[in-house]
Amino acid sequence: MDGRAVCAPAGRQRALLAALVLRRGRVVPVDVLVDEVFGEEPPRSARNALQTYVTRLRQALGPLGAAIVTRAPGYLLDAPAEAVDAERFTLLLGQARQSAPGQALILLDEALALWRGPVAELGPDGVRLSELCLAAREDRAGALLALGRATEAAAELEGLAAAEPWRERTVELLMTALTESGRMPSALAAFARHRDNLRDELGLDPSEPLRELHQRLLRGETARLIPTPEPAHVLSPIPPGQVPPGLIAPVPAGSGLIGRERESTLVTEALGRRPLVTLVGPGGVGKTRLARQAGERPIWVDLAPLREPEAVIAAIAEAAGVVAEPGVEPLGALREWARRAGGLLVLDNCEHLLPAVAAAVTALLAAGTRLRLLATSREPLGVPGELVVDVQPLGMADAVELFIARVPVSGFTPDAGLLASIARICAALDGLPLAIELAAARIGSLTVDDLADRLGARFPLLRRTGEGRHSALEEVVDWSFDMLTPDEQRLFLRLSVFAASFDISTAEAVVADADLPAERVADLMARLADRSMITRPGSTGIGCYRMLETIRVYAASRLPDADRFRRRHAEELAGFAEQADRGLFGPDEAAWAQGLESRLDDIRAAWAWSREADPRLMVRLVVPVLRYAYWRLRGDLLRLALPGVAAGSADCLAATAWAAAMEGRLDEALGLAARAVEMDRDSPVVTEIFGDVAMFNGSLDDSIAAFQRSNGMYEATASQAISFGNLALAHSYGGDDAEAAAHADKAVALALGSGNPTAICFAHYVRAEVIADIDPETALELFETARVTADAIGNRLVSGVVRTASVALRGRYGPAEPALRLFHEVITHWVATESRSLLVTALRNLVLLLARTARDRAAAELAGTLDATTPVASYGVEATRLDTALSAVRYRLGREAYEDAWATGARRSFEDAALGALELIPV
Repeated sequence: MDGRAVCAPAGRQRALLAALVLRRGRVVPVDVLVDEVFGEEPPRSARNALQTYVTRLRQALGPLGAAIVTRAPGYLLDAPAEAVDAERFTLLLGQARQSAPGQALILLDEALALWRGPVAELGPDGVRLSELCLAAREDRAGALLALGRATEAAAELEGLAAAEPWRERTVELLMTALTESGRMPSALAAFARHRDNLRDELGLDPSEPLRELHQRLLRGETARLIPTPEPAHVLSPIPPGQVPPGLIAPVPAGSGLIGRERESTLVTEALGRRPLVTLVGPGGVGKTRLARQAGERPIWVDLAPLREPEAVIAAIAEAAGVVAEPGVEPLGALREWARRAGGLLVLDNCEHLLPAVAAAVTALLAAGTRLRLLATSREPLGVPGELVVDVQPLGMADAVELFIARVPVSGFTPDAGLLASIARICAALDGLPLAIELAAARIGSLTVDDLADRLGARFPLLRRTGEGRHSALEEVVDWSFDMLTPDEQRLFLRLSVFAASFDISTAEAVVADADLPAERVADLMARLADRSMITRPGSTGIGCYRMLETIRVYAASRLPDADRFRRRHAEELAGFAEQADRGLFGPDEAAWAQGLESRLDDIRAAWAWSREADPRLMVRLVVPVLRYAYWRLRGDLLRLALPGVAAGSADCLAATAWAAAMEGRLDEALGLAARAVEMDRDSPVVTEIFGDVAMFNGSLDDSIAAFQRSNGMYEATASQAISFGNLALAHSYGGDDAEAAAHADKAVALALGSGNPTAICFAHYVRAEVIADIDPETALELFETARVTADAIGNRLVSGVVRTASVALRGRYGPAEPALRLFHEVITHWVATESRSLLVTALRNLVLLLARTARDRAAAELAGTLDATTPVASYGVEATRLDTALSAVRYRLGREAYEDAWATGARRSFEDAALGALELIPV
């Protein structure tokens, strides 16, 4: 640290440090650390002992100990790559192989200077690093040769060849260096020693290139054979004369792979940086197809048919065309081949044989090979130096393009309606290429719309004639499921009750029981994420996991005792919703709103189950969401309250009344709200919604009485502020300015004291409304303050009414044309939120501005439409303004033209009038 050596303790603490260093930046699960620290027979108290070792290691490392971070389900070394010598060494080696000889020599010297001694105690990782060190020494000798310093190269290579007599490249370089420094007999003797060692120890002969070099030396041809090593980012061709059985032609770029341009480039770049790249992702995401794009004519090893770990080495050897001599171990022959080989070796479908594949890959990399290895798997191999590329499902545009391209119907050209159905299919199938291709293949025997409506039964539908896992979607998921341990399977099935994202704590609360203790859930979830059965959570904050919908449907169909876990899921969501309802009226409203929004899909799923299974629980789920739905103008959430009416919930009935009011059914809304009050006179929410609906209907006395009652029922300061604000509005609309001002001031004071953003922006809006015609300039400032806050927290109700009031005020007291242009945004807002009653208010204010700008016929037509389609007439100050404006329009147009325009408007639908108003407004 800071240039001073820090001595780590020996023994198990040293093994612990090594395990963390070699996986820098990745969380190492406790189980993995136990295996590496204690070996095959850990003591019963290994997990507790490991915690003690971590503590002692942190103390021994001093300030550096802070880099060892506890992070579920294990520990993490949080340090930059340059802090780890092994990673710096690997990086420098890669840079050297892409540099000219002079620069390469400098980089190699820097890399080799990082070595402090043997690393055998690191096991397979130590073997790999040792092999890289030997390769770096060979590269350094090659650089010396390229610079004409053959004598120096020969001296270094003689020592290396004595220690490593089987390394072919060392011998090849040594023969060249000895020849160039005038020592031909020594060069021939070096070949003879190598040949004899190979035959005696491995039963092999020297490679063809080395034998050719020997023959050239015998003929007196001394031209240099080996320059500097080939740059690491170039995929070397297969050695001359070898045509391995596994050699295949890749899929040509652009000939069928859709939407993977970025990933294809990423894989190519990754293979240039690391010798091992693993494509990781769920079944059907397209890992194999993407791997076929990498490199030129890769050697391909499909491991899917294999069942025994022992078969991995044989399969690789067969694909590479390697045949071991009698008495020679297959792995030894494969390592010898790897020393000479270049190009790309693809190991496809590794997930069911991970330990065997990882061991084989480690052995190949340790051979000092120039091969590049590309693996596809549901989870990483876990080999040091591995670069993992996470293959994600397709985005919507690419998914739709793939679907259309795979439809087996000539001339298939979907219109806009059909494209929407295709997008629905692709979204339901999570953008998984295999699922999309299987779905597209059914078009012709099924229509797009028929298929879109039946994806609940996706597994019987999404299969095609053929053999192998990729002929049926269900078999792809079966393959992944069968590889899980019993506990992983148990957790996987139980997590299917979640419709959207979930964190570890929520999962523990829902799925844990005696068969699956809560303390095991985090570790098992991490394993499922590693195996691509749930999404990965990222590296910071509270991790959120999710199942792809196709995988969730699979798991849900196999979940035993499903009702028990769906009940626990619904109860957990109900408890959260009740907390959120309280939190939404405190200072942290934005965070609670975001949390509630992220769980709405799960609340809907719990609602769907509890609607039949437990109506009381359904009401518990819905009622806390209603005030959120009120302020966010979420009609979809308000409609969830409908079944709660039958369950006798006054809150649900009040929410239904508010939804009816927003949709313009004001008479019906008032009747429903009155019934809700009769059912529960002590509910402040029910009483306040009645006051709102009464105000919409022009019943200001009933509205004022309701708001006065609700104000005394609330305990929360924010709710009191909102109630005082509503009371101020009702008095203002009735023309009682003094009462309105007093209540508005009270609302502002309470709102600011509460710190709640909704209460604050609503109170500022109310205060601005009350003083709008007294002090327009201050009112506009307050409107803008309220708008900014409302937009920031997603309060669409306040955001909309503020915009309406602000534009109306500008239209009365400022330039008319700029104000008219602002109405476009207001109308669009209310149309988008499907808030017909509030849109009526905006359009009445638009009538005033149309009249003011002498657009008289348009003003008369719009007024005629509103009169014919709106059940409640304007009242109060608004009615007075409308009468005045329309009298001027009637005077300017003349009675006959005015009545004709009014009648024309009365024949139009409300919807047509709203769209027509948008066309009237200059943009």
